[in-house]
Amino acid sequence: MSTRRLQQRPSLESLVQRVDAQRPGEVTGDTVPTGFASVDKILGGGLRRRDLVVLGGDIGAGKSALALGVALRVAQQGLGVAFLSGEMDEERLMERALAIEGRATVDDLRAAKMSDQTRAGIGGDLFSIWHSHVELLEKAGMLADEEAAEEIAPEHVRGAKAHVHPTDVEERLAQLDVPKKLVLLAVARKIRKKTYITMGETESAYEVVCEEYREKPRAHTQLWKYVRELDALGLIDTKLSGEGVVGKTTLISLPEIPSKVLCDNLERTLKRH
Repeated sequence: MSTRRLQQRPSLESLVQRVDAQRPGEVTGDTVPTGFASVDKILGGGLRRRDLVVLGGDIGAGKSALALGVALRVAQQGLGVAFLSGEMDEERLMERALAIEGRATVDDLRAAKMSDQTRAGIGGDLFSIWHSHVELLEKAGMLADEEAAEEIAPEHVRGAKAHVHPTDVEERLAQLDVPKKLVLLAVARKIRKKTYITMGETESAYEVVCEEYREKPRAHTQLWKYVRELDALGLIDTKLSGEGVVGKTTLISLPEIPSKVLCDNLERTLKRH
C-alpha cells in the first residue's frame, strides 16, 4: 500500500490570506518571467505555473519562434523546460535556437551567410551555454532520482549548479556580519521549494528569523541595502519582475547554492554568535 501523502488541496481561506499578505502590484512566486517584457506585461508578470497559455496567429507569424525564445530564456533562469514540436525534429529545433540566440536568420545559418562576429558567437559562446545547460539538467535529474522525486525542483537545480560550478561559499559567508547572515538565512528558508521569492516575502521571512535569534529587524531601506550587498557578493541574484509590469517588484533567487546547505551553514555560525 502506498505511503505517499496526498497533496493538501488549496482552500479559499489560504487564498485570501495569500492575497492579504501580498503587496500591491507584487508578482506571486509561482510566476515565471518569459524574458519578453511585452509578453510578461500581458500575462501579469509571466507564465503562471499550472496555467495553459494558448498562443495563436496566422501561418508564418512566428508562433514557434516566440515559444522557442521563451523556452530558451526560461532555461537561462535555471529552470527545466520541455519543448514539444510536431513540425521540427531535434536538429531543426537546435538550428532555430542557435539562430535566435545568434540574432541570425535560419536561412543565413543554413547557407553560412553570416558575419565573422555572428559566426563566432554561434560557434563559441552559444555552444558553451547549451552544453552547460545540458550538463546542469542531467545532474539535477540525478539528484531528483536520488530523492525519488517525481519532478526536478528548483533545489535540485541549485544542487546541480553547486556540483558543476563549485564556489567558495564558506569564504564569502565568513565576510558577512550577523545582520546580513539573518537576511540570507531568511531568503534560504523561504526559497526552499521555489525558484525565486519577492522582496515582500523576504521581508516577512526576515522578521521571523530576527525574532528567532532575538535581533531587532532593520527597516525596509536598510534591508534593501543588505540585499544589494549580498547580490554584489554573488550569494543571491536580484532582478526586477519584468519591464513594463505595473508595480514591478524585486525577485530574489539563489545562484548556485542549495538552500539546505546555506541554511545549515548559517544556522551553525549564528548559534556560535
